[in-house]
Amino acid sequence: MFMYNDVQLPANLQFSVSCFAYSGQDLIDHCDPPGYIEGMYDEHFFSVEMPQKLNRPNIIVGTSLVSHYTFYPQREHIEGTNILDRYRVASQNL
Repeated sequence: MFMYNDVQLPANLQFSVSCFAYSGQDLIDHCDPPGYIEGMYDEHFFSVEMPQKLNRPNIIVGTSLVSHYTFYPQREHIEGTNILDRYRVASQNL
């Protein structure tokens, strides 16, 4: 959803991390061992624990265009389409 503005989320609010971004340096500097994600629940780790460690809020960047490319069972079919070209055109028209 394109929202035209960013939204800061309340602290300690767990949310789905289907699409998120972190600096690789943050994962190196703040995970032990570097880059290791603690526990089984990555959504809690990335949406609650890492923001606490970094003392940073979670922010929905409403001016970004993001799409999940494919799940494994879809990959063979999707790679035979022009979907990435269509996404490129859509992003240029925003």
